[in-house]
Formats: sequence, structure tokens, C-alpha cells
Amino acid sequence: MLIHERKINYETAKLARKCGFDEYCSHMWGIFRDYEGLHDFDNHNKTNPDMWFSAPTQSHLAKWLRDLHNIQVYAYSSTKNGSGEYRDYVVYVNNTPQNDARDEEFQTHEDAMEFGLQKALELLQK
Repeated sequence: MLIHERKINYETAKLARKCGFDEYCSHMWGIFRDYEGLHDFDNHNKTNPDMWFSAPTQSHLAKWLRDLHNIQVYAYSSTKNGSGEYRDYVVYVNNTPQNDARDEEFQTHEDAMEFGLQKALELLQK
């Protein structure tokens, strides 16, 4: 099985740009060559037009938050479904839970991390 790290989604990319994220990325969100979506395109937010947003991987953005802003984001699950797969992730930002696993809000680590990254970026805007 080939594993790919998930790029942040469009909304998270917009928030990251507002919060000053400006590291090299190999992907971006925006309209390019008549296609709106995620593009494979080397870029930096400071050189992007207003409608293009750098799209780092979730782990890249989490590292930027940790290294530059001392904000820790992680997701954890201790429960498994009948197939033995982890589920019901709790998201933590600086050791504070952002959701309750009993809500079954996030069934994948990546979905939980996206939520956590957005919460962390919202902290930077305050």
C-alpha cells in the first residue's frame, strides 16, 4: 500500500496564510489553468496572488505551529471498532481536548488533525 501524507484542506490553507504561514510548498489551493482545486505547483504564500494558498502537509503545518508558535497539535484514539481499526479520535491543542471521542466526530486521524490544525490557527488570530 502506498501511503501519502494528506495536504491541508482549502479552509485550513486560508487560515494558515492569514496567520503568516509562508514556507515553501509543492502544492497550492486555487484556480490555475481553469481548474479550481489542489495543484502541484512550487510556491510560497508571500509570492502567491490573493486567491492562491500554499498547501503543506498536515505534519508540515503542525511542525510550523510547534516550532514557531509553541502550539502542539495531536490526535489520539484508544478505541477500536470491530475490525480492530482505531476510531473516535480526540484532538488536543496544547494538551487541551478540543472534542469528545464519544461524539464519534472523527473516524480518521487525518480528519481529526485537520480540525486540530484549524483550532490552533484560530488561537493565533486572537
